[in-house]
Amino acid sequence: THAELLVSTEATKTITALLASLVLKHEKATLGWCTVHADGITFSVAAANTLRGTVTLPRALFSRWNLKNEGASQEGLGFGVNLGILLECLRVFTGNEQQTLNMSYNGDEACLLLTMVEGNAVTDCRVSTLDVEEIEAVTNPHGSRARIVLDSKRLGDALQDFHSVSDDKENPRLRLRINLQPPQV
Repeated sequence: THAELLVSTEATKTITALLASLVLKHEKATLGWCTVHADGITFSVAAANTLRGTVTLPRALFSRWNLKNEGASQEGLGFGVNLGILLECLRVFTGNEQQTLNMSYNGDEACLLLTMVEGNAVTDCRVSTLDVEEIEAVTNPHGSRARIVLDSKRLGDALQDFHSVSDDKENPRLRLRINLQPPQV
């Protein structure tokens, strides 16, 4: 059987870091939706109706790109995947040497095959794809590779208590700054 998708990249660490942004810490069963289209590969997740995230791996990230029937459908190729398991496979693969990651998908086998080539060593990891409901990608107007959206009524209610930073009563804005460093007292 022939793969519907076959791509190669040397950017395994970048892909691992981007996908890690979609998986909650200590969460092994993060179900996601993968959409392959002419511009790249998009992974989307939704957790507990409060967190939605999307990561796009642009086509330029791949040195080899072969998408079967690429021009035939605007929808592209889509399948469900456990991102926790996919991420664990990628973390096992990621080393310090020059390496090439080959990814292929075959719908008939319901399998995403990851093959890492590092020198003379070749390692395969098969991730079974899942029959899950499609998760809509978070729109990303700024063109960044990753976007995480918290969609929470409680958070919205709490933010309403803050004063807006604009005088426009029709479209009030709140500026929220997040810093990963602890506050300096």
